[in-house]
Amino acid sequence: MSDTTNDPQDYWQICFDGGTDGPTGGGAPQSDDVRLDIVGHSTVTWYRGTGTGWTPMTASPDSQFQWKDSISGSPTSSTPHWILELIINKQNVGIGPRFGARIAVYDASNSAAGVLAWPPTSRDVPDAWGDFPYSAEAAPTSSPSPTVTPTPTPTPSPQPETSTSNDIYVIATIVIIIIAVAGAVAFLKLRK
Repeated sequence: MSDTTNDPQDYWQICFDGGTDGPTGGGAPQSDDVRLDIVGHSTVTWYRGTGTGWTPMTASPDSQFQWKDSISGSPTSSTPHWILELIINKQNVGIGPRFGARIAVYDASNSAAGVLAWPPTSRDVPDAWGDFPYSAEAAPTSSPSPTVTPTPTPTPSPQPETSTSNDIYVIATIVIIIIAVAGAVAFLKLRK
C-alpha cells in the first residue's frame, strides 16, 4: 500500500483469535477474540468478541500495548508509505502463544481499493483468519547454498522453556505481523 496521506478515516485493524489454548475459530467473534483498531493514525479502540459480533472493551489494555506509525521507505519498498510498528503483551491482553489473526488496512484517499486484508476475509469470521503456530525454536536463517555434511551430527533434544517472560511471544508476534503485512502487500500487488 502506498498511502502517504493522513486521513481521519484511514485505519489499521488487527483481529486475534486465540486464548491460552490457541485459536478456537468460529463463524463469529468469540469471547477469546480480540480486535484492535487504529483509526486516523491517532485513535486506538480495543474490542472483544461477544459470540455474535464485537463490543468495545470496558478496560482498555492500552498499558499492554505500544505503537507508532510513520511515513517512510522500508526494506521491501523504497517508496514512502505508512508503516506500523507495535508491541503487544499478548498474555495480558488474553492472546495465547498460538493464535489466528487477520490484518487489514484502509486508505481513505484511495477508497476504490477498499479494505486490503490478509487473509482477504471478513473481520467477523475467525474460521477464515490466518493461523500463526508458535514455536520456541529459533527462526531459520537462509544461506546462499546448502552445506553438505558427510556424517550426520546428532541433534540435541529440545529442552523445555524455563522462562516465564513474554518477551519471546512479543518478539514472535511482531515478526509474524511484519511478515504477514509484507506478504499481504506483495499478494495484493500481484492481484492488480
